[in-house]
Amino acid sequence: MSKTGRTDPGNYARFEAGSFGYRKEQLSTGGVDGDNDYYVSIQHNERDGYQDNTPNKGQGIVANFGHVFSPQLETRFYIRYKEETLSQGNTLTKYQLKHDPTSNLVPIGRKKDGSTLLGSTTTYTFDDNAKLEVGLGYNDYPLDNGWRYSPTPQEWRSQDINLTLRYLRTADTFFGLRSDSSVTFSNTLAYLADVKSHSKATGITQQKTNYTGSRDTVFSLGNELQLNDRTWLSTGLSLIDIKRKAQIEYSTATNTSAFPSGVEYDETDVAPRIGLRYQLTPEFEVFGNVSRSVDPPVTWQLGSTGTPYIRDVRPQKANTVEFGIRGGHGIFDGSLTVYRSWVQKELLSVVVRQATATQDQLVATSNGSATIHQGIEAGLNAQLWDGGNGDTVTLRQAYTFNDFHYRNDAVFGDNQLPGLPRQVYQAELEYRQGSGFYAQLNARAASSYYVDFANSLSAPSYTLWGAKVGYEAPSKKWEVFVDARNLTNKRYATATNTAYDAKGQDSANFYVGDAFNVTTGVSFHF
Repeated sequence: MSKTGRTDPGNYARFEAGSFGYRKEQLSTGGVDGDNDYYVSIQHNERDGYQDNTPNKGQGIVANFGHVFSPQLETRFYIRYKEETLSQGNTLTKYQLKHDPTSNLVPIGRKKDGSTLLGSTTTYTFDDNAKLEVGLGYNDYPLDNGWRYSPTPQEWRSQDINLTLRYLRTADTFFGLRSDSSVTFSNTLAYLADVKSHSKATGITQQKTNYTGSRDTVFSLGNELQLNDRTWLSTGLSLIDIKRKAQIEYSTATNTSAFPSGVEYDETDVAPRIGLRYQLTPEFEVFGNVSRSVDPPVTWQLGSTGTPYIRDVRPQKANTVEFGIRGGHGIFDGSLTVYRSWVQKELLSVVVRQATATQDQLVATSNGSATIHQGIEAGLNAQLWDGGNGDTVTLRQAYTFNDFHYRNDAVFGDNQLPGLPRQVYQAELEYRQGSGFYAQLNARAASSYYVDFANSLSAPSYTLWGAKVGYEAPSKKWEVFVDARNLTNKRYATATNTAYDAKGQDSANFYVGDAFNVTTGVSFHF
């Protein structure tokens, strides 16, 4: 939920600085004037980067203005504007991670000269407390990709409009049972979307691809029915219509592939869901859900300017079952969820060509064969000590187990899908005084995972340690902190490319994580 003048009145200032040339400043103000309220926040950030030649900077403004016409009618307008200049380091080999982690021979540069979001939400409350919400949105997202380093920069234009209608009813009765329901319609249309590339050496346009007319339309019904004092039944049904248009209008390259130069389709699907919650005890509840999801490809996944053809990439669909328990007792509270998804036509991307000084990286997306996503998500918090007067020692923990794999693929069998750690564990131990002082020790551990679909090369596992100390005034008027990360100066991969088959050879597929770094900051409410 966005901050407003009613939820965050007054003035706020925050300043941060740290390693690798990091600087960030934020100023905001909010207030209420009769039936009107306002909130405005401006922000600026810069960072020189850990890898060579990776400076980043950005600045922007976020604002919203609300007006209450009557107890039944109110509206709010939103504005967001942001400029960014981003430089990203190239991927490294495992050897470079350990011995030359700041190396960056083929940097990547992106520039957003001004992304703009304009929107409004108007709410009308009927006499029976039912609500009708009307949302309008306009998004302009220009992108200069490769503006600084690429031999073939790309200029993206992406402008879309959105209409959302939502009708909500609460505290109704259905056969004598309490019922909350909603009806939602949403339509997002790309009314101007294309990408054009040119040769930096000659300035000649090389290719233009148009996506204008692509659209996502969703109509959904939802209901939560209280069957008795302990049991709730949740149901829903979504009708989803997806239209994709991608057409290469001009190219200096000849399409010699089996793929077409344009793709257009309109696909409709239904996504039902049903869930049950049961209050096992006053402190614990168990739940189970069965649902279907439909995830369409973004337009550029069909093709952009790297190849003179378009791929007929269709929406990814999945059927999911999940069960879990959540609640707390004594010093503990937490949750545990177990899930399994049967995925069809999964959207899978692979790096088919690494970037060099003379050519850009090429990434291809296609629909894979059947896959399974299953795993465990768990969280546990414990207040280990309460010294009175607000003095506490708290331990927060989160654990994720991910098992994403093919299901009898013709080439890869039951191989694991690349790019995602199989296990992730996070913990934070915090000592906090009622007077405002606090100290934290935190850890993040990630297991090894495969980089390629052939499961021949893996990313190294890692454990990172961090510490943070600070003071927050009891009045909440000001705070100061020092945050130190990667205390052991671990050299690790924070993410990877996804390769088709690395053949077990060490290759440049790893994005280096930051070395030991410190950030300090101060904030004021006035």
